[in-house]
Amino acid sequence: MTDSSCYLTAFSHFNWETAKRSCEINNMRLAWIDSTEEAAYVLDIYKGAGHSLTFWLNYKNENGTHLTEGKPVYTSQYLPPWNKEHTGNEHDSCTYIKASTGELYDDDCTTRMPFLCKSYRIDYVPEPKVKYTDCPDKWNLVGDKCYKAFQSWRRPEKKSWYDARDHCRALGGDLASIHAEFAAGDDIRKIFTNQFGQVMESEYWIGVNILDRSKGYQWSDGSNLDMVAWDEDEPNDNRMLENCVVANIKTEYRGPVTMTWNDKYCPTSHDYVCQVPAGTLTATLMPTTTLPTPSRIPGVQGKCDPGRSICPGTRPRKTVRRKTHISW
Repeated sequence: MTDSSCYLTAFSHFNWETAKRSCEINNMRLAWIDSTEEAAYVLDIYKGAGHSLTFWLNYKNENGTHLTEGKPVYTSQYLPPWNKEHTGNEHDSCTYIKASTGELYDDDCTTRMPFLCKSYRIDYVPEPKVKYTDCPDKWNLVGDKCYKAFQSWRRPEKKSWYDARDHCRALGGDLASIHAEFAAGDDIRKIFTNQFGQVMESEYWIGVNILDRSKGYQWSDGSNLDMVAWDEDEPNDNRMLENCVVANIKTEYRGPVTMTWNDKYCPTSHDYVCQVPAGTLTATLMPTTTLPTPSRIPGVQGKCDPGRSICPGTRPRKTVRRKTHISW
C-alpha cells in the first residue's frame, strides 16, 4: 500500500449515482480499493465510528464486466473478495462492501446506503508499470503472461481439470486466467492458439473453479475474478458436481473467436490452456497511468483537508521478474 490517499466518510444513505456525484462535488471520487492493507484501513473507518454496515464502492457491473470510472477492473488491480454466493451473472448492478466481513456484494444501484469518497494526495506519484516481453517458442504473449492451448483430437491426450492444472504448474505457470482487459478480439485468439498456430473449436479447461464453495468462483492462480462469460443458463451446477469450468471456443472463417463458459465435472477430460509468466523485461517502461484519475484536492502538500484521513503506509518494492525457461 502507498501513502497515497485521502478519504471522506458519508453516513447519509444515497443511491449509487447520487453517492458518486456527492463525492465529485467534493473534488473526490467514490472510493476504490488498491490493496489488502487499504481494505483493512477503510473498513476500520466505519468500524471505528461504531458502524458495522455496508457502503458503496466505485465498482459497477455492466453486462458481466465490473467497471470503475467506466473502465474494466484490471487484473493488476486489487479487488476485495466476493461473497460466496457471487457468480458474476449479476448485470447492471452496483457493488458495495460489508464492513463486518470485508466481502463485496452486488445490489440494485437504486438501493440507498452510506458511501466512502477518496482522492489521491496532491504529492502522490504512481509507480511506473514495467512491460514484459519474450515468450517460449509457440506461446503467445497477452499482457504479462504467455499462453498456449493444449489441444488434440486424440482422447488420451486430453486431461481432467486437476491433471491439466498440474501440467501447467509443472511448466512454471497455471491454468489460464482471463481478465476483463483481455477478454475480447485478438487477445482471445492468442490465448486459445495451439502449438500449430491455430485456434480450434473445442472446450478448454481454464482456471476458474468453485472447489471451495465457501469462497465462490475464483481463479486457480489467485488473481481477480473481474469478468465472467457464462453461456445461457450457466452455471447450472448439475447435481452439485460441476466445480470446474471450460471455455467453449467458437470460430468463424475470417471472423472473430467467441468464448462462453460452462461449469463441468472436474474429472472429465478436455483440452486446456496454460499460462506462464512472460520472460525478461524490456528497458522501456510503459506510460504511467492512473485508474481512475481523481481531481487534485486543495490543501497543504502531503496532507488531506480537514475531515479527510490519510491512509498510512510505504511504497511497495519493485519486483523484477527473471526469465522463465520452458522446454515447450
